[in-house]
Amino acid sequence: MATESQPKTESPKPASPKFESWGRYPKLHADLVPLSWTTDFPLPQPPATKMLPVGAGRSYGDVCLLENGTLLKTRGMDRLLHFDPQTGVLRCEAGVTLAEILDFGVPRGFFLPVSPGTKYVTIGGAIANDIHGKNHHVAGTFGCHVLRFELVRSDGARFVCSPTENADWFSATVGGMGLTGLISWAEIRLRPIVSRKIQYKGTKFVGIDEFVALSKASTHVEYTVAWIDCVATGNNFARGIFMEGDHSEQPEPLKRSKEPWLLLPLDVPEFALNKFSIGLFNTLYYNKQLGKEKPASSITSRFSIRSTAFCTGTACTAKAASCNSSACCRGKRTSRWESSTFSKPSLYPVLARFSPSSRSSETYLRRECFPFPHPALRSPSISLSARSALTCLTAWPALRRSMEAVSIRPRTRA
Repeated sequence: MATESQPKTESPKPASPKFESWGRYPKLHADLVPLSWTTDFPLPQPPATKMLPVGAGRSYGDVCLLENGTLLKTRGMDRLLHFDPQTGVLRCEAGVTLAEILDFGVPRGFFLPVSPGTKYVTIGGAIANDIHGKNHHVAGTFGCHVLRFELVRSDGARFVCSPTENADWFSATVGGMGLTGLISWAEIRLRPIVSRKIQYKGTKFVGIDEFVALSKASTHVEYTVAWIDCVATGNNFARGIFMEGDHSEQPEPLKRSKEPWLLLPLDVPEFALNKFSIGLFNTLYYNKQLGKEKPASSITSRFSIRSTAFCTGTACTAKAASCNSSACCRGKRTSRWESSTFSKPSLYPVLARFSPSSRSSETYLRRECFPFPHPALRSPSISLSARSALTCLTAWPALRRSMEAVSIRPRTRA
């Protein structure tokens, strides 16, 4: 007696592992494909899903996330290909980090032209996000110092892009968030240094008016950044420390940075971020400088402090501060950044990292912190670092509500 065969049921495909950026929100399912060589892409068997390159995953936001897609992990492409000690031009693969460039360049008397708040980002990610540093008002963005790179499309086409060769692809890729293709290698111009030290000056201030005055008076300084106490009230409202720095011009032996002697090998629980702990830390940090002003002193550049004094645009070789050419790449990209809203207020990374599931607090910050206007923000003499801090100050009510939401509101499902 014949029996009917039962139809075979396909086993469900296992879910892809979750991937998160440095901000830890959101966590999305994605397939990770590591790339070790510039010839590993295009893939021999292209996936049916969309693809997106990702470097070290240090973005606070979700620019390196692709839900149910394929992430091309470029960190394995970490080779230095060529260096010219006469011009400071370095060619390297896209997975090389800024820390590795510093370890190579500093002993040879060269430094990064621009670097973000961390040195653990890749060259490919720095170009794709067109990162900026604390010398933005002098050096412009990272893309201003990129000479050329190779762009690999998903169909296998390869383009060498520069301001003069495949210029449209070059402009679309710098700041293009990886949407134009995969950067396999890039050439950047480093800047010369004679010392690892920074001439530092710190000034305490209380209130927005003092902050704006200090910022306007420091346009000649290469590095400027302000730390703001966003929880202080009353007479201490908007207090902070305005920091200025220039590279030391006193020659000294150049060595690699030492490895950090203290690491935090665990994640701090979410409840550690509350009004009391933040207020205590801010009070200690503000009062570590006893006087109103800390006179200029030399500190060793152990981390990726941003620097450059020259415009490397195609139109001129003058100092960046005096470059007024409309054809200069610095002029183009700087104006683009200055006209955009600031994307990293000082508390947003902290809130996002400690409270990855608190969507309500993130909504407060994204919708209420960024749009707040202030007359000083339109002043051309205010640097980007000053604008960013001032943007957060003018959004103080929203920031305070966000902090309170994180400290007393129960965890909500994303």
